[in-house]
Amino acid sequence: MACGAPRRKEKKIRVEVTAPSPSIQTMSIGETQIIVDYLFLSQSVNRIQAITDVRNKASQNVLSRAGFRIEGTIRKSAFVGEKSNAYLYSILREEWKEPKILTKTA
Repeated sequence: MACGAPRRKEKKIRVEVTAPSPSIQTMSIGETQIIVDYLFLSQSVNRIQAITDVRNKASQNVLSRAGFRIEGTIRKSAFVGEKSNAYLYSILREEWKEPKILTKTA
């Protein structure tokens, strides 16, 4: 017996970069863009999200440059082995528009 909303089919991928200090935990803009391009070109995903420690300005800059938008703060998150705040970012398929690095092949 169905109970209301249809089941959503979600695909989740988790990329975690760890380092001794939040200030150096980041992927390059190229690496981030490759992941975004790959997921939107090859998978039926509508949204990609990323989380970064509020102290990690380098990751915040990379995500912004890759087209991600900040959605909010995750308070007292267990991030990098300690409780601190984190920012939630996302990019939607319609915001992405076109590949920046990868190209679609037949």
